[in-house]
Amino acid sequence: MLDNSLNQIGARRSLFVEYARAGLILFGRFQAENAEFWPLSFHLTLLPSFPRLMKLTAELLATLYSPMSERDRLLTTRNTTALGGVLATLTDVPMLYPYGEIKSYTAAFAIEGAADVGHPTTLLTDVLIDGAVEFQIADRAARVGIPVKRIFSLVDARQGHYEAFHQHGIEDIRALFPLTQSLEWVVEEGLITTHLAQCIADWQTTLT
Repeated sequence: MLDNSLNQIGARRSLFVEYARAGLILFGRFQAENAEFWPLSFHLTLLPSFPRLMKLTAELLATLYSPMSERDRLLTTRNTTALGGVLATLTDVPMLYPYGEIKSYTAAFAIEGAADVGHPTTLLTDVLIDGAVEFQIADRAARVGIPVKRIFSLVDARQGHYEAFHQHGIEDIRALFPLTQSLEWVVEEGLITTHLAQCIADWQTTLT
């Protein structure tokens, strides 16, 4: 069991470092959509352009997966639909995904896929920051009887302070890359400085 855990950590470290080298995660100073400046920038929507990395990502995500019931469903965000398709084939869990323009009178068609009411659902997202994207799609899913009970994220920038998520009925949050630990890896690889890592850690405190 210990050897397997060490292998998992090693595989995650290697993959995160490859993310950084491929430009899927950038470090520096970037203006976010809310006009704030962030010390890093995420470009995980590019993951399908790196099929080997996407395959490795899905395989590692599959190791996090454990069934909640016999009728689990996997729900993706728009950014993770391609990755979700790979993960669904590995776990044999049917996938749902957002579809069409969101309008009050088309809410029943806002989620595409085969699902009966009440199936416990795992939401796959790319980066967990303020929960805005996740809350929106979880609320959309709830309107059509699909309860999101768990979140899988690639990168978790929060790493705690999940009270708002629990209020939305989300009982479990799992991440492939908890950001604080992942920063240690890129510092050790010489990809960023300890000063920049501290700046990112300081930025994380603003998310709580």
